Amino acid sequence: MFNRQRTLEKFGYDLDLSVRRRTQAEFEATNGINKKDLIVIDNCPSCGVEREIQLRASKKNALCPKCFHNLPSTILAKQNQTKVKSEEHKQRMKDNHWSKNGYESAFKGKHHTEEVKEFIKNAANNQWINETEEEKLNRHIKISCTKRGIPVEDFDGFSSPENTRIRQSPEGRLWTYDVLAKSNFTCDKCQARGGSLVAHHLNGFNSFPDQRLLPENGICLCEDCHEEFHEKYGRGDNTVKQYEEFKTV
Repeated sequence: MFNRQRTLEKFGYDLDLSVRRRTQAEFEATNGINKKDLIVIDNCPSCGVEREIQLRASKKNALCPKCFHNLPSTILAKQNQTKVKSEEHKQRMKDNHWSKNGYESAFKGKHHTEEVKEFIKNAANNQWINETEEEKLNRHIKISCTKRGIPVEDFDGFSSPENTRIRQSPEGRLWTYDVLAKSNFTCDKCQARGGSLVAHHLNGFNSFPDQRLLPENGICLCEDCHEEFHEKYGRGDNTVKQYEEFKTV
């Protein structure tokens, strides 16, 4: 249950849940916001830490993220997620798979239309395009804390290197898709279409930070050609001239 006194001190509105209908004073103090959507001061029922939470959520007496992840049931669930399956178990799963019983996937052989592909691309792009640098940093911090199972207040720096964070961010994944789509998902060196493809930076990722997410600075290569290029020219400090020489050989 929320802390009525602290809510009054911080937000200036006094909520009396014993009264079913809202009073005129409550209505005016909260600018007509739906009572259930109001932000109130609440205390975790386990550790007592103070937090700001929606009134509808506070009535459920939900635990804070730190206490939730320390619950024996949560710890056990995490342990079971990584439990190694026996060969017998794996074989049983294969034998009971829906494909063994005469069923077919509803999506087998189907592809998105060009209109749908364009819609998905624009939706992913517009989701992050208006974010400021501060908002991007806060989003990355929140994602990092969620993966590590800690509250945002306990964030002590990123555990992943900058290279990995940029490549796996929504902007980095969108760049990869743009590069592969530009080449029609075909290797620019051996012309193999589909399979394991890689978006290769023409001007090196580490040496040209301002060109990291430019689609024109990327080219589509298959894994074999990509590995062959880096075996010949090394990793880091690569340039467009090196790729042009590699392509003509």
